[in-house]
Amino acid sequence: MHTNGKRETKRQFIDAITAGRGRYRQIEIQSQDVLPAGRDTCLVSGRALIKMESKNGALLFPIAYTAVHVQSEGNWQLLALQATCVALE
Repeated sequence: MHTNGKRETKRQFIDAITAGRGRYRQIEIQSQDVLPAGRDTCLVSGRALIKMESKNGALLFPIAYTAVHVQSEGNWQLLALQATCVALE
């Protein structure tokens, strides 16, 4: 889920990037914690600074995020992601 509350499937997100509706210029991870939650699951939480361009110009916004990753057949996959805009520190 995006910081604006919009939900997208993986395909919708990739299509939006490919179509140029938003261009990520930089994602700077400021902090990150990984918490194992069983043998094949981990929770990742952190903060990042996102720099991107949209049709309205350059954007810079800090986020806090929580992600759930699962391991399936030896590969780690992103199962869910929730991001929220936060104040600049």
